[in-house]
Parts: sequence; structure tokens; C-alpha cells
Amino acid sequence: MTRRTARSARRGRWPVLATVLSPPGFSTGVSLIAGGMGTETVLATAELYDPKTGKFSPTGSMVAARADGKATVLLDGRVLIVAGDGNDTYAVAFAELYDPATGRFSRTGSMVTPRDSGFSATLLMDGRVLIAGGADKDVNTLASAEIFDPGTGKFTATGSMTTGRGDHTATRLSDGRVLIAGGANPPRFTWAGISGAVRPKERHLHSDRLDGGCPIRPDGHTPG
Repeated sequence: MTRRTARSARRGRWPVLATVLSPPGFSTGVSLIAGGMGTETVLATAELYDPKTGKFSPTGSMVAARADGKATVLLDGRVLIVAGDGNDTYAVAFAELYDPATGRFSRTGSMVTPRDSGFSATLLMDGRVLIAGGADKDVNTLASAEIFDPGTGKFTATGSMTTGRGDHTATRLSDGRVLIAGGANPPRFTWAGISGAVRPKERHLHSDRLDGGCPIRPDGHTPG
């Protein structure tokens, strides 16, 4: 991971894990900001931002320092934190859960395939979370996917995408399927393009654009 810094929240951190919280008792729009790069190291600290007051306030720290991960709000209001880079390792294997009621993070299950960055994390209609694609610690393209079950705290493998891709979109459809589209094919990428839009990537390598979509059914199958 390229070590860069930017000003965000109460202290410099980039790239952060951020999501809007939705459990009862929280002001509308309160966001959790966690991890990211500090001036010299990856951070484990986290904070909350309240748009009504325009202020940040500290909350509990993550179990592991990480950047480039994903934060997904579960149906019960907890937040699933997965993957990302740590200080001593790329692709942190174990996940964490943040409980807004207590302000604490706790360790949960480990991923089947540790992922560095560029993967998607999509909340399914039944409350599970689909993790797909991205890059591993060696920046290899991943086509594999897995599902996190908050009831058991475990990840299990599911059907793979038809091609490896990272920085793609993953949209849950009204019938419960998830549409995977766009993205790039690491390790040879600098730009990721979807519908003509491009944006710079931190890994300064050639890009292979992926234009095809890949719907994944909740049972883990992809169409042949």
C-alpha cells in the first residue's frame, strides 16, 4: 500500500473506513470513521461525526489498525469491519464488529480469503454480507467471494465471479440478487472505469478495464 496522508476528521487519516450508523438512539446521519493512515502509521482509532452539531467525538478503537477495509452496517445496527492493510501485514484476515450501543469493537471470524483492497461488501436481504473480488496481499486479482453470517460470526466460501475484478460496484437488486459491474483487473491497474468515468488508483500499474456485469444469486451461483 502506498503510504500517503490526508486531512480527515479530528486527525489526519487516509483512507478511512466510514459508514452512516442507523441503530436506535443515534442522531440521524451520525457516521463512524475508523482507521486509515496517520502521519507515519496505520491507525486503529475511531470517531463519530454528528452532522447536526458538525463535531467529531472519539469512540472505541478497533482491535487491529487497518486502512482500505470496508465498513458495513448490519440489520441490528452493528458495523462489520473487514480486510484492509495493517502496520505489519497486508490483507488483515480477521474481521471486527462495532457496537454503537457500547462504542466498542470486538473480534469476529476470519475471512476465507484475506483481501487487501478493492473488494465489495454488500448487505444481503437476510442480513448476511457478501464479500467479493478485490486484491490479495500480493495484489493478485480475486474472483472468489464469501459470505459473513452475523448469527455465527463466520465467513463461508460461495460461488466465484466469472472474472477477477477490483474496485467494482456491487448493487443489491429488488429480488435479492447482487449485480457486480465494472471495476479493474489488478495487479495491472492504475485507473478503474465504469460507464466512462475514471479515477486514479494507489497502485501505479497498467489498467485492464472490465465492462461486463456479473449477477450473483443469494445461493452463490453465477450464470454460465
